[in-house]
Amino acid sequence: PAVTTAVVVHEDSSKYLPVVQVSLARPVTGPSVGIANCPVQMFVNGEYRDITTGTGFSNVTVQVKRNRIVLEYPSTDLRLDIQVRTWRNTCHFSVNYILSDCRCDETLVGILGQPDGEPYNDWHDHTGTAVEIPSSKKERRTGKAYDYSLTWCLENAVDSHFTYEGGNSFSTFDKCNPDQYDDTLDEIIDNATPEQIANCTIDGEVDYGCIIECDYFGEEACDEYKEVIKNTETAVITAAPTSAPTSAPTDELDLSTNENGNTFDDVEDVDATDTEEIVDPPADAGSKGDPHFKTWKNDHFEYHGQCDLVLAKDAQFADGIGLEVQIRTKLVRFWSYIRSAAIRIGDDILEVQGTADEANTLRYWYNLEYQKEITSVGGFPITMKKSTGRFMKNRFIIDLDSKYPGQKIQITTWKEFVAVDFMHASFEAYGKSVGMLGDYKTGETLSRDGSIIHDFHEFGDEWQVRPTDDMLFHDVEKPQFPTKCMIPEDPQGERRRRLDESSVTEEQAEAACARLTDPLDRKDCVYDILATQDTTMAGAY
Repeated sequence: PAVTTAVVVHEDSSKYLPVVQVSLARPVTGPSVGIANCPVQMFVNGEYRDITTGTGFSNVTVQVKRNRIVLEYPSTDLRLDIQVRTWRNTCHFSVNYILSDCRCDETLVGILGQPDGEPYNDWHDHTGTAVEIPSSKKERRTGKAYDYSLTWCLENAVDSHFTYEGGNSFSTFDKCNPDQYDDTLDEIIDNATPEQIANCTIDGEVDYGCIIECDYFGEEACDEYKEVIKNTETAVITAAPTSAPTSAPTDELDLSTNENGNTFDDVEDVDATDTEEIVDPPADAGSKGDPHFKTWKNDHFEYHGQCDLVLAKDAQFADGIGLEVQIRTKLVRFWSYIRSAAIRIGDDILEVQGTADEANTLRYWYNLEYQKEITSVGGFPITMKKSTGRFMKNRFIIDLDSKYPGQKIQITTWKEFVAVDFMHASFEAYGKSVGMLGDYKTGETLSRDGSIIHDFHEFGDEWQVRPTDDMLFHDVEKPQFPTKCMIPEDPQGERRRRLDESSVTEEQAEAACARLTDPLDRKDCVYDILATQDTTMAGAY
């Protein structure tokens, strides 16, 4: 499976319009602007430009608001409405291409079909001549669809208008190959369970794309896919084209520009001292795997001690009801993993534990009672989802929308491994939190007294659960403060010895983790596979 990470607009050269590209930075260390916690770049005529400063041309405008980017060519009535999204810590674009007026002197062709309102020719060749569209919905999702998509692959670097940065080239992205088709897609559809078929029956018809999403990526992606399908309106074909660009689909933007082509946001003016707190993009933070921590500022680090740790804590959360999240790690040779997680909101405590049993049992305690019926935590509704996909990942999702719109806390289990994710986190919700995720505003790893700690072993020891913290777990396991966390001896040396003896190669690990586009997540994934000698560990991401 692939995601969209770049889009470039190149109009007819006779129109003297600049070539504008919006892309995700690869590598992420290159120049970029953080949008929705993703590194976004803009290139104008091949030169990098800060996307928040406009294109520098009066005939092409760009505006950024929260996670949306609107790129518009007013003279040709073309608009791209780009949403920057993150799923499973993987950044990608969702793009609406809006052409509000027909170009009667041109023939538009491409993978999006032809804009004439006739579905029969949506599959066509480069001359616009229609090709046969399979009558089977399954075939329109599998091999024949893949073969047709190859029609629109760029054949060589000469045809490309993209700017390649950071050592990348046309060949980096040129993966169009008839032999690359993954026929497991057919197997997924053919072997769909009755539960999957029922889950993916939308408006009385089975949606094969839904079955694929659910099996490959689990319940969260499945729900997101169904939500998109249900909320996608059927296009209305009017008798005549409109004479001006259509309005943005939601959350209308002011697309007026100044003489330099820069755009004006319709956000109210704010005091400069408050700007960082207000305009910081939503973040995804948390911990997972072996165990890898991702701070509010998307910095990654590892801590391999075995003990109970304070992940995040804020007594003022949600107008003072309070939040505390603790994790319990378990040592295995030279590495450790998160075995349990506990969340307290208000007076309610939810504890979740991983399991390796084949029944994939949901192991949880609500207010210290095993598998007690649960509908909310601290007044926030909770949804429990038991996976039916190949990765057997279970999810406990606490919806904070009533207080913090769009935000959730998710605990995921995969075998014995537990992950905690703060989804679309904001300063409003977590700006005063302390713990292993660091300081929300600065990203610094702070001690309990507010001083900066640069050594991650020392930082982990600092946030071991103490008697002054609440004990959230239903039982007590060693070590407990003042006994320090158990640390493996020479983990790097042992890791090197294990790599010398490993049966899983680094190349195999990288292949298993290739679907992750965030380089830091991919690095963590590869590390976990090499440490456990289990390529299925990629399922934890």
